[in-house]
Amino acid sequence: MEQPKKKKVATGIWSLADGRFFVRVHLVPGGDKTGYFPKETPVSELMKTREKWAAEMKSKSTGSLTISTVGEALEMYKTLPQKSGKSRSLTGVDSYFNRLKSELGHLPIHDAYRGLSIFVDREQKRKAISPETNKKQVVMAPATINRHVAMLKAAVRACHEFRTGIDYCRLIPENYLSGFPLLPENNKRFRTLSRDERNDFWKVLPAMLRPLYYFACRIPARMSELVNIRMADVNVFTQTITIHEGETKNGEGRTLVIPKEFMPYAKQMAQSGAEYLFNRGVEENYLPLGYETSEGIRFSLKKRWASACTTAKLTDYNFHKTRQEAVLTLVAQKWDTADIQHIGGWKSLEAFQRYYNADLALMIRKGGYILDLSWIKTFANDIAASMVSKNGEEEKNIDIMRIKKAL
Repeated sequence: MEQPKKKKVATGIWSLADGRFFVRVHLVPGGDKTGYFPKETPVSELMKTREKWAAEMKSKSTGSLTISTVGEALEMYKTLPQKSGKSRSLTGVDSYFNRLKSELGHLPIHDAYRGLSIFVDREQKRKAISPETNKKQVVMAPATINRHVAMLKAAVRACHEFRTGIDYCRLIPENYLSGFPLLPENNKRFRTLSRDERNDFWKVLPAMLRPLYYFACRIPARMSELVNIRMADVNVFTQTITIHEGETKNGEGRTLVIPKEFMPYAKQMAQSGAEYLFNRGVEENYLPLGYETSEGIRFSLKKRWASACTTAKLTDYNFHKTRQEAVLTLVAQKWDTADIQHIGGWKSLEAFQRYYNADLALMIRKGGYILDLSWIKTFANDIAASMVSKNGEEEKNIDIMRIKKAL
């Protein structure tokens, strides 16, 4: 591949990755021209294509591609492709998008900082009962306010960084929200279980969810990433798991490390013929945790998790909090902060700090706080014992799975 020189190549069209030059190009949304060029497009071809496309866009445009209001920036954010090349999805956060657009959409883009400040200040002072109407109203928690702030910051940042063909104009001349601060959030985000709480929860957690929970408390990853790990992406020789581009929240792929205590389970799944690393066990033919049958019966992981939490009397503990527990576990195992951020998939330090309790981490590193890690070996032995006890039935199912695959 032809390697570009920094002085002769426009900013933003190439970056160094995995020891080789990796060429990318941003395109303005519009028909089949939305997306990215292939990974290793020669620079000469890339530049010709950019110049040709830019000329076409400029001839069709009645004016420069600029954004004047917050609403336009939000709408453009919806249409901009992610780094993976896929279209952006706002599923689950569309209420934040609509709220921001209705509240701040009319403001000039250069007034976004002041408008967002007023919005945040008003939401912080909002009462459960409206003094004007004497009726109940929604009160946002600091974490929810921060999600609104993060979305608008992402929209302005994306429009600011997004350049057309040969950079003849920008959508937004500068990032007006780069320095906007987030609110301090409730420390419940840093919820960690005591030894007794963890043991009680482990006892009531369904056996098929135990490997998933164990891994999630060791390596910081999202539920959606973990339940979709296929055995084809698990390498038991290098003890790694590959998550591909488009399979993560930010669209970027990464590699997860398999803890050595978890290797017996990973090897067993590799030999069993199971399609997914985390599945419903030998009793249900290794069906994935999100499997849906033709009869419409769906395995609800979240319901079973919630039921176990209720039984163990953990009212403020959800699966996502395992991300923070995994971070502290890695801190106690002497992992570097930058490595933890990388393996967890946090692109910015700002996002990482929402899960990284700096004060507690410092105490752990200095020996002022001893984090209980006795569960690591105990729970791993429980998982291994469970597999051994089912060994006879396991062998039968392995043969059945092989026959089915052969057919």
